[in-house]
Order: sequence, then C-alpha cells, then structure tokens
Amino acid sequence: MGKGIVMKRSVFAFLIGFVGFAVGTLIGFHAGQGSSLRYLEMEVMGTLALHIEVLSRLRTGNEVGAIEELEMSVNRAVITMPQNRPVSELPERIKKILGLAKLYRTAYNPELADAQTAWSVLEEVPTRPVPTCSPALQEVVQSAGR
Repeated sequence: MGKGIVMKRSVFAFLIGFVGFAVGTLIGFHAGQGSSLRYLEMEVMGTLALHIEVLSRLRTGNEVGAIEELEMSVNRAVITMPQNRPVSELPERIKKILGLAKLYRTAYNPELADAQTAWSVLEEVPTRPVPTCSPALQEVVQSAGR
C-alpha cells in the first residue's frame, strides 16, 4: 500500500474516533444533566408531598402528627446529606445547615426510629453559636435551657 492510502486511512480512523468521542461526550453530558434534573424533580416532589401532608395534618388538628412528620424529615435529611462522606470533607454550606440541625436537635431530639443514626452524623458537626441562627431557633434553644 502507498503512503497516501495509509495516511488517508489514519486520518479517517482518527476522525471517526474523534467524532465518536465527541458524540459520546455530548450524550454523556446530556444524560448527566437529565439525571441531575430528575434528582431535582424528585426532591421537589418529595418536599411538596411532605408539605401537603404536614399542612393536611395541621388543618385537621393533628399538630402532634405534623410535628412528628417534620422531625422525621429532618432526620432523613441529616442522614442523607453527607452522602457517606465524613463531615470534615463536606462543603461549608452543608456544614452550616447541619450545624443548625445540631442546634435544633440539642433542644429537641424525639425518640424516632432514625434519631440515633441522625445524631451520629450531627456529633461530627461543629456546634454553631446560637446568635448566628434565626430568632425562632434561638428561642427554641433558649427555651430548652441550653
């Protein structure tokens, strides 16, 4: 075979490989975006369902059930948020919100099924100073005597 034919085949093979790589990358990127959007959609759907349940319980006079539902939701979020990473490796924004959860849980830590698992995550979180949180949380912490 002549050098020209070998060169043309090499260029053609390179172009085919490059196009395949580019198409695969675009498909992967698009799939990744779609996956992220599905997770966001699922999170919003779950939050909406929780709000509907809590509001329904409140409107029917079941305040205890509404609070219990929210308490379980806090525990699930605390357990899920680290995604099996040590707290020390979490971004500051996540540590900050977990710090608020820890403040709340020091005041109120109901005996729910997943309370111990949630507390094991919160034990690693630095404690936030009370004045840095909302007035409502400050009042909750102060009324609990902590």
